[in-house]
Amino acid sequence: KHHLTPSDTYYPNQFQMNNSNDIDCDAPEAWDISRGDASIRVAVIDDGLESHPDLGNLNTSRGYSPANNGNGTPNASGAHGVACAGIIGASHNGVGVAGVAPNVEMFSVNIFLGGESSADLANAITYSKNQGADVLSNSWGFSSCNYSVDVLNSALADARNNGRNGKGCIIVFASGNDSYSCVSYPGNNTNVIAVGAITNTGYRSSYSN
Repeated sequence: KHHLTPSDTYYPNQFQMNNSNDIDCDAPEAWDISRGDASIRVAVIDDGLESHPDLGNLNTSRGYSPANNGNGTPNASGAHGVACAGIIGASHNGVGVAGVAPNVEMFSVNIFLGGESSADLANAITYSKNQGADVLSNSWGFSSCNYSVDVLNSALADARNNGRNGKGCIIVFASGNDSYSCVSYPGNNTNVIAVGAITNTGYRSSYSN
């Protein structure tokens, strides 16, 4: 039995939190124990984050864009990162959606300004580790299961082994949206956790690797 039901406008549409057929992550049951803690820091490595009514836990002072030493804000078309951040930690405040862990601290690393090199991608991982990120959220990847980048692999291994005060960062990557039967890189790297998509009835989404 759970007791917490967020009043956020679109929470009833978030089947992944609480679904009548139990195809969900048991978020309400977890929220009775904890909604996260401000001492936990999550790096959202994507196309940037900006101030938003549902992102009261966004630490803009840690924002970063490797390609130009910027502050992690989105470019004009940036919206994907904000959506990802909402899934992670949208405030339980009666508006928008409800995040899984609304009390954690989040910061933005924007790797989609355009023209990023492999070194920039590695820099994004290392910067996040050095900023004390416990979790590195990466909803991106290459549309290939065979591609590999040495400098990025090294950064992932370093974060996994040496981040989080020696306990190792938790690094999450998308498995890919290409309908492949394999997991795309870097989701197939041994130092990360790959996440795919399912439908609200528990089957793999047709586009998900």
